[in-house]
Amino acid sequence: ARVVFGREALRQRVEAVIQETLTRPRNPDVLLRDVDDMRRRLDAEHHSDFIWEVKYMRGGLVDIDFIAQYLQLRHAHDCPRVLSPNTRVALRALRDNGRLAAPVADDLVAALDLWQAVQSVLRLAIEGYFKADREAEVTESLERILAAAGEAPDVTALKERMRATADTVHRHFQDLIETPANDLPAKDDE
Repeated sequence: ARVVFGREALRQRVEAVIQETLTRPRNPDVLLRDVDDMRRRLDAEHHSDFIWEVKYMRGGLVDIDFIAQYLQLRHAHDCPRVLSPNTRVALRALRDNGRLAAPVADDLVAALDLWQAVQSVLRLAIEGYFKADREAEVTESLERILAAAGEAPDVTALKERMRATADTVHRHFQDLIETPANDLPAKDDE
C-alpha cells in the first residue's frame, strides 16, 4: 500500500498507519499458512497452463508477488528496510538485508523482468483477456516481437525459456512457502 495523493498531514498519518500495520509482529506459522491457503484458492479460481498467461500460471507473476509479500510481512517487524510497494525493489531489499538468498532473489528478479516484458507486449498487441483459445492471434510478426522482448532468438526458444523460468519460480515458491506450510502441524494441533 502507498499513498499517491493527498494533503501532507493526511498523507503522513496514512503512511504511519501503513508502516505500523506492515511492521507489527506476526505469528510466522499463521502467516505462512494463510499465504499458502490464499495462493491455493487463487490458483483454483484462475489456474492456467497457457504459456502466455504469465500472471496466473504457476511460476508466474502471482507466485513472485506472493513470495515478496510473504517475506516482507514475515521480516518487516525486525527489518523494516525490506518494505517496498515495488516487487523488484522488495526482492532486492530482502536479498540485501539477508532475508532472501541472493541466487533466489536474482532468479525472481530475472523472472519478473521476463514476465513483465512478455506481458507488456501482449497487452499492447492483443485486445482483451488473452486465453489459450485465442493463441492464433499470435502472428509471426508478434512472435518476433515477443522473442525480442524476451531476449530469445525465436518464439520456440522464448517458450522454452519461459517454461524453465516458470519451473524455477515455482520451485522457489514451493521451497519458501508451500512445503514449509505443508510441514506445519495441523491447525487442531496448535
